[in-house]
Amino acid sequence: MQYGDLVSVVIPTYNRERSIRRAVEGVLVQTYHNIEVIVVDDCSTDRTVEILRDMNDPRLRIVEHETNSGAGHARHTGIMAASGDLIAFQDSDDVWLSDKLEVQMRALEELGPEYVGIFSPEVIYGRDGEGSNKRYGPRRVACVPGPNTDVASGDLSGLFLYGNIMTLQTLLVRKSAYLGAGGFDLGLPNNEDWDFNIRLSRYGKLGFLDIPQVIVFDSPDGISKNKASHAYSTLMIFGKIKRHDPEAPSLPGWALAISRQMMMNGRPKASRRFLRRAIKGMPFKPKLYLRYVLTAFPGLYQKLVLRQRSKMRKGALGT
Repeated sequence: MQYGDLVSVVIPTYNRERSIRRAVEGVLVQTYHNIEVIVVDDCSTDRTVEILRDMNDPRLRIVEHETNSGAGHARHTGIMAASGDLIAFQDSDDVWLSDKLEVQMRALEELGPEYVGIFSPEVIYGRDGEGSNKRYGPRRVACVPGPNTDVASGDLSGLFLYGNIMTLQTLLVRKSAYLGAGGFDLGLPNNEDWDFNIRLSRYGKLGFLDIPQVIVFDSPDGISKNKASHAYSTLMIFGKIKRHDPEAPSLPGWALAISRQMMMNGRPKASRRFLRRAIKGMPFKPKLYLRYVLTAFPGLYQKLVLRQRSKMRKGALGT
């Protein structure tokens, strides 16, 4: 890989007539010029494809799915259609800074061939906080990875086990590494990016350039906020981590998170099973034992959680 090589930018889209032009133009105006932009439309029913065709740029290719398959499938379609061995991702409602690819290409070239990709922080407009403390609203801002996460270029496989610190919109990766790491798990309803990032970080080293290059506009809705999909994908990824390393230090924390999800989904027996796993790994946290007692009273448990969430929403509205 060297500076000047072709970069294939993959953009999945579905019913984004209001934002697709902005997202694509943010890629086409990059100061790094040797690019192709592959937009995969996942059966939009609005004017998304019409807007794309009107853009009339020779670097832009439109691939249309015959059936709606989801963002993971759309990204995979775009990657397989890519001409270059360097892949970048953009979402159809987000914005790149104009020098994103140039800065990352120069940095990746300096890192050397043992690095399979490079990523940067992402600025999120529309929410702040992390984890269960997220609050949504105008002028709220967050960053991924957050300020409390220590990140440096190299082997990041251990860090990814605690959560997804790299968003696809910031990633520049070798296509050969995408394939070598196994690509996206298309059976996951969401969190396929985190699952892939875990396997990519095991496949090779990743560079981290601590310069924000992407602006994301967030809201309380969207597939990543779908409770059932999130619970299922988290459970599947937990199982993958456990099979790869049964003693991974991140497992008790994820067992606790899954226990919470199970309780809110009305499955107290499953919740207690995962909570026992969490207590085994974190035996000196008294609140876990209180949680275990509360699993015998699902109605009270849910009432307490909903009360806490209500307080957070009021805080987000400034009331």
